[in-house]
Amino acid sequence: MTVYLWDTHSHLYQIPHWEELLPKFEEERIKVIVVGEERKSNEEVKEICKRFPKLLYPAFGLHPFLLPQLDVERELEWLEENLSTATAVGEVGLDFKGEEAKDSQIEVFLTLLELAKKFDLPVIIHSRKAARECLEVVRDSGWRKVIFHWFTCPSLVEEILELDGYFSVGPQASLSHSYRKVVEKAPLERIILETDSPVSFKGIPTSPLQVKEAVKVVSLLKGEPMEKVVEVTSANVYKIFGLK
Repeated sequence: MTVYLWDTHSHLYQIPHWEELLPKFEEERIKVIVVGEERKSNEEVKEICKRFPKLLYPAFGLHPFLLPQLDVERELEWLEENLSTATAVGEVGLDFKGEEAKDSQIEVFLTLLELAKKFDLPVIIHSRKAARECLEVVRDSGWRKVIFHWFTCPSLVEEILELDGYFSVGPQASLSHSYRKVVEKAPLERIILETDSPVSFKGIPTSPLQVKEAVKVVSLLKGEPMEKVVEVTSANVYKIFGLK
């Protein structure tokens, strides 16, 4: 069976001329979970994944940082109408960096976890400045198909593992002590790879092609050959996302 290299978190639609990358994805055996943030980007994700179903897989989300700008009720209605076509719910979660109302974020996050449960979908979680709170909301929800994206709180790794959670790791882990510690503490069987593209790595905007840099980082931190990292993380993707 062909082993694919999975980028499980890319905002591909934000990359100029992204379609020109597709032949390279095929050549490098890269598949991508394309992550939305609100209705407009979710619709774009739905369309591009429909056009390239063997390479691109849709996740529909509602980013916590954007909530003050959105009609949340309409956003949730759209998700309920469209999640039957999704691979995951994401990007969702909590973001306490700014002044956004924390209680309303938690309420929306709980609703999204209930939607994920209804559609039997994994959840891709954003947890900036809210790691403990995200963990508690997940625990309270009872939903266990969860992926903590770009997670940088090593003291909570064990508790997330107890909830059957996974961690998606990007090349940026090489630049952050706390991010590296999360990778070191998490077993390889609970790690998947990401780029969060087009977020920069070493000052350069990324694309899913940089998922190979994530392989290198995980290989170094886990002391495992890159071939094993690709094989195990690929198997993890099929397991958590329920892909055939």
